[in-house]
Amino acid sequence: MGWKESFKRDAREKQGLKALKYFNRNSFDVRKKYLNSIIKDKNKLILDLGCGSGEIVEDISEVNKVIGIDFVPEFLKKARFDTIEGDVNNLPLKNNMFDVVLGVNLFQYINDKNKVVDEGYRVLKNGGKIYINILNRSCIISSLILLFKKEKEDRKTLKELKELVGRKFKIVKYGYIPILPNKTLQTLFGLLFKNKFLAYDVYVTGEK
Repeated sequence: MGWKESFKRDAREKQGLKALKYFNRNSFDVRKKYLNSIIKDKNKLILDLGCGSGEIVEDISEVNKVIGIDFVPEFLKKARFDTIEGDVNNLPLKNNMFDVVLGVNLFQYINDKNKVVDEGYRVLKNGGKIYINILNRSCIISSLILLFKKEKEDRKTLKELKELVGRKFKIVKYGYIPILPNKTLQTLFGLLFKNKFLAYDVYVTGEK
């Protein structure tokens, strides 16, 4: 079963976060916290690529106009902002429309990552920003977890992600996102896991 079929099945059979490919509730909360700390814009037009049910950008959507795109209609029905059913590889959108483009935990499921980055660049205004995070290929923990998974997500090192985004964008911010199994461990040891070999995700922000 491919990723598209897997997501569509989970959208039909599960509800809320359980239908999304997050490790657990804490991993969702940590990624949302990092996203909110980086994307502090207000009154902007924002495109959320692979938005799913939109829960991770709910806070951002309260102070911005967010449009989400996803190929799973069951997810889009749950979103609290405007959505489009479509393909992130070929965005049905005009050039130079958006102030910010988000790719939150999307790129590990994308085959032609350059194409999606190019599409993000196309629909962004000059001076607009793109934010992408992806599973960290250098992470020892995720490497062990993937040994036991049938469907294996793609991953990138921070250097590889910077190269991917840097083809089209000026890199303005980047780093590691540490994710632990629960909130207590996250609070106690989060900073210790914010390094190349222990951080679960890497992220990059670029400017057009």
